[in-house]
Amino acid sequence: MTEIAHPRRVLAVSLAESSQTLSRLIERLTGTAPSPAPSLAGVTHLLPLRTPYYAAAVPVWLDLVPAGAPAAAAWAAAFLSVEAAEVLRALGALVVVFALPGGPDTRELVAQVGTLLRDGLGGSAWDGVGLAVGVEVGAVVDGVDGDKVLDQWEDVCAAWGLEFVHVAGGGDRAGAVADGQRRNEFGERVGVARVLEALQANDWSGGGGGAGEDVGLDGPDDDEFGDLVAGTSAPGGRAHAPVPPSQRTRASGDGDDDTEDGAFAFAFDPPGLDFALDGGDVAGLRKAIWDGGQAQADGEDGLDDGGPGEEEEEEEEEEVQKLGRMMQKLQAVRDLTAGMPDEQRRRLAKRAVGEVMRDMS
Repeated sequence: MTEIAHPRRVLAVSLAESSQTLSRLIERLTGTAPSPAPSLAGVTHLLPLRTPYYAAAVPVWLDLVPAGAPAAAAWAAAFLSVEAAEVLRALGALVVVFALPGGPDTRELVAQVGTLLRDGLGGSAWDGVGLAVGVEVGAVVDGVDGDKVLDQWEDVCAAWGLEFVHVAGGGDRAGAVADGQRRNEFGERVGVARVLEALQANDWSGGGGGAGEDVGLDGPDDDEFGDLVAGTSAPGGRAHAPVPPSQRTRASGDGDDDTEDGAFAFAFDPPGLDFALDGGDVAGLRKAIWDGGQAQADGEDGLDDGGPGEEEEEEEEEEVQKLGRMMQKLQAVRDLTAGMPDEQRRRLAKRAVGEVMRDMS
């Protein structure tokens, strides 16, 4: 099992008037309640994640936005500024939390979170998780009218590139784990268990900082993020240590990275990774991986000295780490879908394959 020393972050945001809703959800996810000092805005809370493939204590940045369209727009603009680029590079998940049934201010916040996802993180090309979590508060959302509300929110969130997750009120993390046994009509987990599942399936190793770097923001309190929330100073992130070899995946067989077909050819035959995939999916994966590696190998053929230069070595290392992250994502999805109906496993597997092929292109 890989211990991820410097994982990417989660940015969890809600309206200021829903701070208790955000706090309770974080408590259900992590098992401990965040301590506002004096507000949740700028607080960092750790989310312990553990799967058969990795373990990480993921920092969750909490933020609050005042009600109203101008405040939501200003919040998004701050994160889209040049000064916030390093903060965005450290993100692995973006989560907006709101109380159901919601209203115009909630819709505006969701829209601005979606704008940040699209314009700041790359939208569907981003290798992170975007969630919109609607939590029941007070009156239960149920019956025909309740179903209509949930369907509307699912459509709104999907339009902004966010997965909508409906969470019933009350409960704790133990209840959330037990809740993981429940499925919707498509065989998918629901509620807090679905939020945990989506986060567990993500790749938390550092990304976006170049070859061999695990990029994030230093400091136990993540002061740079707190400054951004307060609007006082620009974030100044620094690179962490290189990703350890245990997180990297290379072609093997005789232990030599080079093959007669090029120095960057990959083998894609890990046992069990073809879960719920048909032959076309597996072939498409192999082709995407091969094309990426072959393009790199072709680019090295024209070197005058017959050997790879520093820039080529960095590019190769970056591709190696990219493949490792994609493999980890597939393995995590395979593990998390164990026990699901075959049709649902195939649907989620195809989604994962599509993401991997897009990221490898």
